[in-house]
Amino acid sequence: MIKPNEPILALDPAGLTGWAHSTAGSGVWCLNDYESRYIALRVLIHAIAKQHGIGSIAFEDAMLGAKNFNTQGYHAELKGVILLCCAELKVEPFLFAPSTIKVFATGNFKAKKDQMMAACARTLGITPIDDNHADALFILELAKRPDCWAMSSKQRRKFMPKANAKQQTFFKVKR
Repeated sequence: MIKPNEPILALDPAGLTGWAHSTAGSGVWCLNDYESRYIALRVLIHAIAKQHGIGSIAFEDAMLGAKNFNTQGYHAELKGVILLCCAELKVEPFLFAPSTIKVFATGNFKAKKDQMMAACARTLGITPIDDNHADALFILELAKRPDCWAMSSKQRRKFMPKANAKQQTFFKVKR
């Protein structure tokens, strides 16, 4: 369980990895260089831990949503690096399925990238750099809300937006 006031690093691991820290900002890391991407991810995670602290790492288990075998493999490799960092930093990992993040953000299990970005601007008041950044911001918010981690299908339907309700959102952020 994530402890209150514990620094959280949220990641959406991919070639362009979205990241969000509970106290140190957010952005996108470019990990497209095949030769160094795993080392770069590890170095970036450790740098955030050294500068701002990390009590837990929450991230998307993107392997679950990938249809392509090569993409699944790549996501599994990134997941391995993140889990290694968790072990080295002695922090607990929290993994979220893509559908859990999408329903939390939009109420729609199959939300598209543009819908996730629009939901980020609407509900969090942040214009994301790209869809990876939006996902990381929602992973951070989801990590703070363990009451939303496991929902029955009946509970999920309760939060699904109505077809004609454009402004309905899954949650509201207090400022």
